[in-house]
Amino acid sequence: MMQRTKTKTWAFLGGFAALMLLFTFLDLPISKALFDQSSPFGNLFAGLAELPCTLVGVFSCAALAVTRPRENKALAALNIAGFGVLMALFALMAGVMPTGYLPLPKAFMLTGVVYAAAAVLLTVRISRTQAAALRRAAALGLLLVLAAMVVINVVKVFWGRPRMRSMADPDSQFTLWFIPQGFTADEECKSFPSGHSANAACILWITLLPTFLPRLRTKKAFAVLNCVAFGWMILSMLSRVIMGAHFATDVTMGASITVCCFYLLKRVFYKEQAALFGPEKS
Repeated sequence: MMQRTKTKTWAFLGGFAALMLLFTFLDLPISKALFDQSSPFGNLFAGLAELPCTLVGVFSCAALAVTRPRENKALAALNIAGFGVLMALFALMAGVMPTGYLPLPKAFMLTGVVYAAAAVLLTVRISRTQAAALRRAAALGLLLVLAAMVVINVVKVFWGRPRMRSMADPDSQFTLWFIPQGFTADEECKSFPSGHSANAACILWITLLPTFLPRLRTKKAFAVLNCVAFGWMILSMLSRVIMGAHFATDVTMGASITVCCFYLLKRVFYKEQAALFGPEKS
């Protein structure tokens, strides 16, 4: 199992390096060919691509609060308060973020309340039989979301790469991804790496569902979860290039950072439980 994990890791790193090398030469041609800010697909995913990040955050915080240690009342209360506040923040983000890209009514922001309530109800029900497994997956989920948000935004600020949509003359203003342009606070100079792609890649967390939902430990469920996760990632990445918000190297790097974080965390949290990620029955 360990050898297979190492093989997959090297395969991923090799594929990532190959894509970055290829897109280094094709970044501008790809963007010029796909750029269309009126694209319905591009605009739809501009509003929805990041939802997996916020929803994983909501669910993970709810699960950590519900499965809190109960021996120490003070510690239990601290868990509820801390994770409750974080859950509320993620729920607010989940309701507000789509309205910044899509023509949605202000009432849509209230969906955050629905997300939070649903997360609490689901985690209470699951925790009755799978509390330990649920807590482990939730801890990984929260760390994954925080890592994706922090790493991407720190790099953006110091890289300063201009976005395709802000260029009056792309042929002369285009910059290569591996040449930092310096510190910036201008949103139009935060192309590298892609935050939308990084946040969309948090959907990989759904491949942990079989660890606390035994019914999903089947070949079919395992395949579907992975197809949904990687399908969402690819569509989100493509949409950002179409909208001129990012180049192909931006979205590749953004998604890859989250993917790397996920598999590193998974290796730490589930080092002795690798069998939970393989199908047990057909």
